[in-house]
Amino acid sequence: MKLGTAPRNIVTTPFEPAITDEPDQIHLVRMGGVTNYRGAVLGTRQPVATSPPIVSPLSVAPLFVPHRRPGPMLRGKLLSRPNRFLGIVELDLPEQTLGTPQVIVEAHIGDRGRLLDILYPGAEVYVVAAAGLTRRTAFTLVCARCPPLVPAPFAESASAPSLGKGPLCCLDPAFANRLVHSLLSARLLPGLPPYGEIRPEVRVGASRFDFALSLPEAKEARLLLEVKNVAAAQGRAAVFPDAPSLRAVRHTRELTALSRAGQPTAIVLVSQRADVDQIRPHPVDPLFAQSLLEARDAGVRLLGVAFEVRLDGFHHAGPRPVIPYIA
Repeated sequence: MKLGTAPRNIVTTPFEPAITDEPDQIHLVRMGGVTNYRGAVLGTRQPVATSPPIVSPLSVAPLFVPHRRPGPMLRGKLLSRPNRFLGIVELDLPEQTLGTPQVIVEAHIGDRGRLLDILYPGAEVYVVAAAGLTRRTAFTLVCARCPPLVPAPFAESASAPSLGKGPLCCLDPAFANRLVHSLLSARLLPGLPPYGEIRPEVRVGASRFDFALSLPEAKEARLLLEVKNVAAAQGRAAVFPDAPSLRAVRHTRELTALSRAGQPTAIVLVSQRADVDQIRPHPVDPLFAQSLLEARDAGVRLLGVAFEVRLDGFHHAGPRPVIPYIA
């Protein structure tokens, strides 16, 4: 087998992400005529009198965010994962014929979780060529095909990959912040008080939180918001974190302390798959589960949202309840 890189002009699927000249730019696609959670018709300025909507496929306002990585998605098969950040991928090239050398590439993995039921040998993955020549790896692993959801007692079983194909899951955890920013900008994140300015990456003492939302009740009033990316699932629940995370516990406890002192706070958990009906703490981290329950009891708003991941980008699938204890 030959270790190398694939030409950048190879396209293995009929889908290409919506790309702009600025790869990090986010485009919001909202369709008019759909009532949002604050009673305004998207695409118009005319307010309408509505009661709080029942969450259903018909009441979820359409919102689309393209992938941030430039270039076409290349399908491949994961051969191995030597460490948390590296995947060895065999590309599935359309012109490859019997007897031609295989194209094996190294791809960077942004998600540091275990992902045992997603990144296993033989898993269907999608990579994009890395921009620039300064990186050690020539590709980035963006998406992987998840196994379908199964009852909780079997969700962690070693046979999960053989249960058939499930949805795509994005392995770019940093993009969860951009998805939440899109929802905040469109006022599509229910459970928050009315807010004005959205400020990212805000420092409070020695801590830094993902967003601060200005509140109208006082000049300096604001709500501090932290985002967590959720890739794993058990049963019908998205579960976080995939591995014990002292960082997640620390963030949750910091927000709990601020909430007890009167500071409005919130945690948003973003599920990378839309076929779940709730978000819970993962059994692997009971300490985080305890901290999340304490946060809720202290008044921290626990918000959940799901996105359907496709090769063109992320499609908003609506809110999901956060259950702050292990099933």
